[in-house]
Amino acid sequence: MIRNTKIYTSTDDIWTPAIEEDIAFSFTYGTYRSTKINNMKVLKKEALDKEYRESELLEISTVSDNKFGNMLSALNLNIKLKSGREMSVENIYQLSKKPNKGHIEYFEFGPTRFSNEPKTMYYDYLYMLALYTHKEYWEYLENYKYFTDVFFNSCKQINTQARAAAIFKTFLGNTDFLEIMENSKDFKDYYKKIKILHK
Repeated sequence: MIRNTKIYTSTDDIWTPAIEEDIAFSFTYGTYRSTKINNMKVLKKEALDKEYRESELLEISTVSDNKFGNMLSALNLNIKLKSGREMSVENIYQLSKKPNKGHIEYFEFGPTRFSNEPKTMYYDYLYMLALYTHKEYWEYLENYKYFTDVFFNSCKQINTQARAAAIFKTFLGNTDFLEIMENSKDFKDYYKKIKILHK
């Protein structure tokens, strides 16, 4: 079957920090790791056919063909809690959901609380906060400009690590803005003003 996803490109403009482009590829459902890896390879070929440079293209998922891309999966990328424990971005995101009548009303984890609007804000904040705390990853991230996530179905989902990584990569080119990650209120104010461009 055909799956629709997106490729995200980092930019030089902090107010339009990412460009998204729709991409469709042949996707095979299956639980075997080999099937998932093959899906990743098909997506990558489609991206290369669109003339995205392979040397600057990073698949971020647990089946990435790049060790760094695997490390940046939201299932593997951790945030250190005040207790000293570490927890993955994905686990924190799921635990933060505060539903009401079948819908997520807001997100809350410890002292941090986010409304559900914009709907992608809290996920991007968590992922970018994790990247911010892992400064040892920054020099590697700077080598890439284009980001994909083979598990992101853009017809059914809104959150993807590929978009958050692209925005953070733009932050690395505008280091004055990195301090925004120190204060969730500053991040909220910033995020509500940005625009993701569509190619």
